[in-house]
Amino acid sequence: MDYLKFQKKIRKEVAKKLGSHYDIKIKSVAKNNNVSLTGLSFSMKKSMLKPVIYLEDYFDRYLEGEPISGLADDVICVYRSTEVRSDSFEKIDLSFEKWKKKIVYRLVSKKKNKEALKDIPHVPYLDLVVIFYLVYDSRNDVLESIRIENNLAEKWNLTAAELFRIAEENTPRLFPYKLEYLHKLLDEDETNDVLYTPERDPDDSFFVLSNTNVVYGASVILYPKLLKRIAEDFNSDLYVLPSSIHEVLILPLKKIGDKEAFSKIISEVNSTCLSEEEILSNHTYIYRMKKERLEM
Repeated sequence: MDYLKFQKKIRKEVAKKLGSHYDIKIKSVAKNNNVSLTGLSFSMKKSMLKPVIYLEDYFDRYLEGEPISGLADDVICVYRSTEVRSDSFEKIDLSFEKWKKKIVYRLVSKKKNKEALKDIPHVPYLDLVVIFYLVYDSRNDVLESIRIENNLAEKWNLTAAELFRIAEENTPRLFPYKLEYLHKLLDEDETNDVLYTPERDPDDSFFVLSNTNVVYGASVILYPKLLKRIAEDFNSDLYVLPSSIHEVLILPLKKIGDKEAFSKIISEVNSTCLSEEEILSNHTYIYRMKKERLEM
């Protein structure tokens, strides 16, 4: 059975189990980098919200031999868990005063999000673009957020530049940065002492820079004076390699390195190791201490 037939079959099975009070449709949803995911959209009378349960993982399980009926039960179980959240989303007060301390920014690819950018406020940054979100809930290792689109920005009478200034204050506070030794993160036996501190001699080549959630952590390169402080600790300009939307790699420029070679490596990793949704850029950046800015 191919994926299209699977979508129709599991939709029919879920609809049969839930009954006629639910309207269940197959829906394609655009994600980061123009990635499209397919899921089942659930709606009931008197509700404006339509949760979507994505089907890609369920299809993989079906190919491994799990029956449609059991998979439909799991889909329904996930949907039931969203119903309480849906009730609370319905009652969200989207006034600026309520949300002004929870406006944050994220960095994404400009080229790969060309169509989506037509509907959302954004600020260009090198070959990237800064977009904005409301942090709805970040407790218990779960991050729920709402993307700010043009209609909400217009309601608040805010430009993209004004949203950036607000997010520049909030994001470092809500999502502090962390700088870690790369080789210690990759070492399964290394459980302690992975955080870099300036008191320590930087004897490792690469460092991983992200936020404490490691979710859209590449945006930490926007944090005011952060790259400047790191460069001063190393007493060096910095290579900044965008390994994904979630983190960047840092390498002191005084160490051996080749910008073009790094860019080729990034491109290779992007095409072979990352999902399309996680790709940030194929380019290596350099932070210049004297200019106090990041360059391509």
